[in-house]
Amino acid sequence: MASKIKTKRIFISYSRDDYKYAKDLFDYLSGLETSQNPKIDVFMDTEDIESGENWEQKIFPALQSSSAFICLYSKNYFRSSFINSKELPAIGAQVQNDNSKLYGVLIEQFPWKDRTYSDLRLGSQELLGPRDENQRPTPFKHLEKRKQEDWLQSVYDKMKTLLAEFRAVDSLEADGRRGQYASVA
Repeated sequence: MASKIKTKRIFISYSRDDYKYAKDLFDYLSGLETSQNPKIDVFMDTEDIESGENWEQKIFPALQSSSAFICLYSKNYFRSSFINSKELPAIGAQVQNDNSKLYGVLIEQFPWKDRTYSDLRLGSQELLGPRDENQRPTPFKHLEKRKQEDWLQSVYDKMKTLLAEFRAVDSLEADGRRGQYASVA
């Protein structure tokens, strides 16, 4: 019996001031959407919402149906009242309630560790990107172009692996064997 595989969405959360980095990430991750992987959707507001549409009415359903979130952390990101008051709490709720995955990307150096993520109920997350010799995250915007491309490829590979894990869980759920693959979720 063929199992039904659900569409998986990766939601890119970013500040408008960091559009260039979000667009680079979106373009790279869009390669996941192929004829072999038709059940993958990478969501970025400027790519998925038409001019004149009510963007809040589009963003929240996309958020609520996402399997993974990639947040581009910068000073601008945490200065955004919309991100702080609406988007991050919605992401946190989705991560806690639906077993979605949360990934952070450090765009620029700032005291990001001082952010009180527990107040936003973000749950656990993985900070993606290269590290220096002391294992501190290296901000994406400080990388030379070649290293940025290598990093984008590593994020692509990470999302490809994650999506394969989600598909495996979906297959087992469809066959009624979810508990046998609990380590993936």
